[in-house]
Amino acid sequence: MDKKEGISNPITFAEAFGMSYLQACMKEAMRIHPAVGQMLERVVPEGGAQFGDVRLLSDTVAGIKSVDSWQRVVCLQRRC
Repeated sequence: MDKKEGISNPITFAEAFGMSYLQACMKEAMRIHPAVGQMLERVVPEGGAQFGDVRLLSDTVAGIKSVDSWQRVVCLQRRC
């Protein structure tokens, strides 16, 4: 391994983890283009919920893909 400015070649996980700017770039990239389209599920509370013309009953499992929640302007202005 070549050492230049305290970084090995190839870089180790520990070294990469200690680079705050690199970590911020990776987190931002994953925020905008997540690798997994996993659902952020929530259970509708007692009493149900109304979303426009849609009424959800209590204990209904509702969700949104994480990528959608971060790309909607309304979600950036208030807690969704």
